[in-house]
Amino acid sequence: MARKAPTSVNSAAKAKRRYSSCVPGKGRRFLSVPVGILLFFFLYYSDKFLSPYQEIFLVGTSAVIAVLLFAVTTDYLACAISQSLGLVLSLAYYIYLAVIKGRSIESALSFEESFRIGLVWFSGLLITVLIRLFSTGGWDNKIRRKNFRNAFHMTSIVFLTAYAGLLTLLFITQRTVNMSGVRSLNLIPLHGAFAVYWPHILAGQFQHGIFIQFFGNLLIFTPLGFYLGVYGKKAPKALAFFLPMILSGAIEATQYFLNMGKSDIDDFWMNVLGFWIGYFLYCLLGWTRRLITGGKEKNIC
Repeated sequence: MARKAPTSVNSAAKAKRRYSSCVPGKGRRFLSVPVGILLFFFLYYSDKFLSPYQEIFLVGTSAVIAVLLFAVTTDYLACAISQSLGLVLSLAYYIYLAVIKGRSIESALSFEESFRIGLVWFSGLLITVLIRLFSTGGWDNKIRRKNFRNAFHMTSIVFLTAYAGLLTLLFITQRTVNMSGVRSLNLIPLHGAFAVYWPHILAGQFQHGIFIQFFGNLLIFTPLGFYLGVYGKKAPKALAFFLPMILSGAIEATQYFLNMGKSDIDDFWMNVLGFWIGYFLYCLLGWTRRLITGGKEKNIC
């Protein structure tokens, strides 16, 4: 009997270690606050760089911070809190600047600034999604799946709230109706916005927001496509095909009839393509997760 005690103790110790490896490091979750502040600081500091180095800097630093934070905490929720906090602080900062400068809230954020805030948030989310996507064995258990789901939905709600506000700013509050003015309409593909921005992109000329305007126009509806897949799993597949055409077509038609901006077929197809990219990304993640788990999981969330 005396010989069995060490074996029992060792088994208990091993079980305890296995359990602790399955549980996220909640005790280190407080690190998400300084990390969120650091993300905001990097966004502020990035103004010292010219585009596209500014965007590369933001993506790189945000991704590295997310990797380091998860390595320390092994907690998806800690990463989600830092991403959300960085996004909220950045929005609050630009609104604060608008207030102290006597500008309206509607003018607080430009399209370029909004795009960069989104990049910081997306880079961190991408890291946590990739970690979850390829998790197997002890890293793929009920506790960690729940931890990821809670984190993913929390940061997504924060982002979607900000995203809805951004779309409202871009397509409604920052537009002016001018029924008596001359309307602008281009119906020839590749001869509108694409023809303006693409030659500059090829030539490496990124000043005056060319880089942001081109890729922002392409990717602005990408979150809609992605989250349609996440939260619209039971929706008919045809919705993913026709919805972006309806949305983008309605925007361009409204801009033309109310003379609220330039109506351009290039804006239309780039918005639609961006939506499809987001939906395809969701499908790709699901396909990869099914492959890794042998069909046990159909998607990451």
